[in-house]
Amino acid sequence: MLLKNKLWPEVGSGIDYSLLQDKWIPAPWINLGDWSVTEDYREACHQLAFRLGDCLELKADDRLLELACGYGAGLRLWYKSFGVQHCDALEYRRECHDFIESDPPSNLDGLIKMRAEDFFSSVFSGQCKGEAGYDAILCVDAAYHFDSLRDLLKASRILLKPGGRIGFHLFCLNSQKPPGGWLRKLFELAEVDSREFRNEEDLIREAQEKEFEKVEVVDMTVQVLGGFASFVKRRSVQLGLREKLKPAWWKIRATAWLGNKVLRQGWLKYVMVQASVR
Repeated sequence: MLLKNKLWPEVGSGIDYSLLQDKWIPAPWINLGDWSVTEDYREACHQLAFRLGDCLELKADDRLLELACGYGAGLRLWYKSFGVQHCDALEYRRECHDFIESDPPSNLDGLIKMRAEDFFSSVFSGQCKGEAGYDAILCVDAAYHFDSLRDLLKASRILLKPGGRIGFHLFCLNSQKPPGGWLRKLFELAEVDSREFRNEEDLIREAQEKEFEKVEVVDMTVQVLGGFASFVKRRSVQLGLREKLKPAWWKIRATAWLGNKVLRQGWLKYVMVQASVR
């Protein structure tokens, strides 16, 4: 949920990942992370993705689709940690395409260069040729940016084989009282549609209506949002004045502030969701 490059970190509208990590070989991370066992940004991002892959029990012969793959750090993780040899990846940002194509992960079969919403539409219209072809679909810390959870679930149901698994991260309502208008506006600035927020029960029901079963929702609010806020405080000490004057750093600080506000107010929770096709 970093508020809105690496051949050139300042190019485009993406996140300046050099402000988050000093090294980014073989690929930078640009998402939130699981800080429960580390204070290092790259390791936290790795841990968040690894935990999702582990919950889905990824294995070497799985055919996998990663949505919003960023610069491809997750693709390399699926191969190194789980042995997954066949992945397709969806990403719309040109700077990410350039990075991935400059040194493609060995397990990357195809890079789908479009927005998730356009991809889902192509699935619904039958233009996508991968129908019922994937064993697993993952989206690390990005599904809440999509316009519609229903479309994510519907498209995934079409694309997954029987028994296939899906995993993603999302914000859920954690209170009967909806977030205030000012908080919704801040999420809008982060390209998150607060109208898509729902409680855990509604999330599970919608997944079941789309023929998913064994739906599990794990609350990761403290280790993700609280962890990122603490990291940004530590990182601020490490960076020089020049870096901290960049608008990109202000966005990162605003993200940390928003996450900490969500954590303290208790209106929302950050969750990991997993399910399988009936």
